[in-house]
Amino acid sequence: MLPGTEYDIVVISNETSVYEGNSTELVCTVFYQRDVNIVITWLRAGVPVQNSSENVIIEQDMIQGSRQFRTSFLQICSVLKSAVYTCSVSNGTGTEEESVVLNILFDGECCRKKITLY
Repeated sequence: MLPGTEYDIVVISNETSVYEGNSTELVCTVFYQRDVNIVITWLRAGVPVQNSSENVIIEQDMIQGSRQFRTSFLQICSVLKSAVYTCSVSNGTGTEEESVVLNILFDGECCRKKITLY
């Protein structure tokens, strides 16, 4: 938990196994109780993901009752290799992270869907 805050971080993948070259979307939602300045950063294998034609990041802020939440969508246009994707949330006094493993499938390969949150 980040110092001075009450956060819940949820990372969702619509698919955790994707065929090579296909697109997918990862979603990170941060629920928090009070108005604080939070920053969401996506990491792939520990390296920040930049907004580009291959990786589109969209953020949305919402208020529901007394709770606020920010959602960050990472749209990966063409998945080329397996990697750990991490949603990193910081507020200037600390950082909290949640991760999901995105597995690459090749034609003819079968795999059970599996999500791993750290």
